[in-house]
Amino acid sequence: MQHIQPSLMQMQSAFDHFNEHRNTLKMTTGSAELDSLIDSIQEGQFYLFYGRNKAILDGLVHGLLVNCVLPVREHGFESMAVYING
Repeated sequence: MQHIQPSLMQMQSAFDHFNEHRNTLKMTTGSAELDSLIDSIQEGQFYLFYGRNKAILDGLVHGLLVNCVLPVREHGFESMAVYING
């Protein structure tokens, strides 16, 4: 029986990881302080924002929805957006 290592087990240097992600599209959250904490919103990543103040979270999410449909030249993702508030 041949042992096959899963691809998740392969190691990657920090330098290689940085080079892979340095050309990833990024979008502002609208908050310089939040951008500095999470390095902006990056294309292809999943983000979960939560908190007690629903008005602040709704404002953040609505801003992100608008920004993500903007053209890349305007620092958007030229993407579609779906917002589900359950």
